[in-house]
Amino acid sequence: MQPILSGHGFASDTLTEIAGAQNATDLYFTSHFHTGSDNPGAQEYVAKFEERFGHAPDTFDALSYDGAHLIFQAIEEAGSDDPTAIRDAMENIQFEGVTGSFQYDDLHNAVNSAPMLHLVNGEVTEEYVVDGN
Repeated sequence: MQPILSGHGFASDTLTEIAGAQNATDLYFTSHFHTGSDNPGAQEYVAKFEERFGHAPDTFDALSYDGAHLIFQAIEEAGSDDPTAIRDAMENIQFEGVTGSFQYDDLHNAVNSAPMLHLVNGEVTEEYVVDGN
C-alpha cells in the first residue's frame, strides 16, 4: 500500500466511517485542528463540545468556532460593529483560538502553523507541525 497525502478535506471522522479503519492507513493530511492537541483551550473546547453534542468536534467545527470568536474579538478591538472598522481591526489582530494562533500578512492571508496527521487503522499515530510562515 502506498501512502496517501491530502489536505484538510480528510480531517473528519467520516472518512474512517466510510472507508473503514483498516483502509484509513498510511494517510497523511494537514488539518487546522486535532482533538489530541496539547493546547489547553482546545482540550476545554473538545470536552464541552463532546458534552453538548455527544461526539468529538472535527476541524470544520473548530474552524467555525474560531471564526466566530475572531469576529467577536475584532468587534471588541474596533469598539464598533461597523464593517470597515471590523476589517481594519482584523488587519492587525493577534488571535489565539482552539485551532492555534495566527495573524494576517500584508496580503490579508492568515499566517499560522497547522498539524499534519498520520492515520494508521483510522487512528492518529503521529502529528507533525507544518509552519505556515
